[in-house]
Amino acid sequence: MRKKICKRCKSIVDGTKCNDSACGGLQSGQLAQSYKGRMFIVDASKSEIAKKIGLKHPGEYAIKVS
Repeated sequence: MRKKICKRCKSIVDGTKCNDSACGGLQSGQLAQSYKGRMFIVDASKSEIAKKIGLKHPGEYAIKVS
């Protein structure tokens, strides 16, 4: 099964709905399948990249969603 990306928070999800409650949990019709690059945030409170782009939760994120 191909992973999907939430267009709002750029979180990479396995199912048909975004798990991040902060973005409202987009449904499958609003999830993208194409992305370029990915990053893994382990501790968002200590990550400078997470702070710059506004991530508050650990997880796998896409860099660019198409």
